[in-house]
Amino acid sequence: MTKVLLNKSYGGFGLSNKAFELYLNRSGIAYFKEDYGGVIVYKTSNTDEDLYADEISRKDPILIKIVEELGEEANSRYSDLYIDDIPPGTFYNIVEYDGMECIHTPDMYGWEVA
Repeated sequence: MTKVLLNKSYGGFGLSNKAFELYLNRSGIAYFKEDYGGVIVYKTSNTDEDLYADEISRKDPILIKIVEELGEEANSRYSDLYIDDIPPGTFYNIVEYDGMECIHTPDMYGWEVA
């Protein structure tokens, strides 16, 4: 099975600072933090570009392992993360409504072939 990370609460996908920093460290991404009145922004050390947790592949094995290790500590203020299993080779799409996410696959619809 392939593990995919999703958010099961309204508010949107996100990682705690602890989870995001673990991901950056374990991935070998050089970064620094800037604090804007309690809002932490992560930037790449070499290009000064902002880094965002929602740009990480939801099936990234490093990310999955961190969420499994941290449990609820991996959640951001507005997220409630969970891991779903789908069979390898399955086409899927993460569908979001007001931040709550689920997986849709082609076999969930009555598609016909022309």
